[in-house]
Formats: sequence, C-alpha cells, structure tokens
Amino acid sequence: MARVSKGNPNPQDTRDRREALTEAAERRIAAKGYSALRARDIAADAGCALGAIYLAFEDLDAVIEAVRERTLKRLEENATQAARAERDALSALKALARLYFAFARENPNLWRTLFEHRSKRDVSAEERLAPIFGLIETRLTSLRPTLPPKERKLLAHALFGAVHGIVAVGLDEERWGVKVSEVAWQLDAMIEAAAGRA
Repeated sequence: MARVSKGNPNPQDTRDRREALTEAAERRIAAKGYSALRARDIAADAGCALGAIYLAFEDLDAVIEAVRERTLKRLEENATQAARAERDALSALKALARLYFAFARENPNLWRTLFEHRSKRDVSAEERLAPIFGLIETRLTSLRPTLPPKERKLLAHALFGAVHGIVAVGLDEERWGVKVSEVAWQLDAMIEAAAGRA
C-alpha cells in the first residue's frame, strides 16, 4: 500500500492519495460492507490525515464510487477473459453466468455495493454495465442471428437480469436453501432456454 506525503499536494501526490484511500476503502467494504465505512478508518488505514480525504475526493460517497469502479472493472476483465476462453457462443454465455456467480460468492460485499449503494453520481445500470451487456449481445448474435437488434438487446438485458436474480438467491443459501451445484444447473438451464436450445 502506498503511503502518501503530507506536504503540499501535487498531481502525483493526489493520485497516490486517491489510490491509497481507494485501496483502504475497498478492504473495509470487502470485510464489513459499505454501510460500515467511516472516513476516519480509511484515512488511518491509508496513512493520511482525515482532512486529506477531502483533498482527493469530494466526499465519502465519491470514495465508495471509486471502489465500485474498481470492482466493476475487475468484473468486466474477468468476464471478457471467461467469454474468450470458450469456443462457442453458448459455452461463453454459460461461462459468463458462472463467472458472475463465482465473483459474487468471492466478493459478496463488493458485489452488493455495485447495486445497493446509491449516490448523486449514479448512472443507469445500462451505462454502468454496458461492457457486460455487450459481451452477452455478441454471443446472442451468433445464437439468435434472426433476432432483430432491438429485441436482441432486450434479451441481453433480460438474460443479465435473470442471472443476477438467480445469483442473488444463490448467495442466500440459508434463506432459500439453494445449493451451489443447483445454482450452476439453474444458470445453465436458463442460458439454454434463452438461446433457444431448451
């Protein structure tokens, strides 16, 4: 973790401070969730004064947004790799769904922060998730070539929504009693149905 200087800030100092604060906040959110995040804690973790947060960020919401952006970028990178590793479009969609479930299981608090935290900086889900929607649409083009573009886009969004719902239920095994192996089966079955293979 970078320790930041305490003198007059220059652009590199500000970038270093933002990075250190974002990393500290990410660790805190991963451990306890965004609702437990406190400015004093992340400043101490990053090795800077409390006031230094507001030289790098407008407010605490902006820090959380920086963590969301890092989390989403990591999810997008993992999704792109998972999709490219598969030889056909149906396998790629299944890999994307399983990757999404695995990511949420491994990073539950960061995953929830992507969707639950609200701030004045929020953009639409379509804009935020555009790269992932694009991955889905590309594979649907191969599987459903006669589907008009507008309907294919709607189907991609519906497919993501269905995967997201199955994953959300799968993360709450105590309440719903759905086992990990059952979630994987549900995801595959739903992908096959959307692809017209069921």
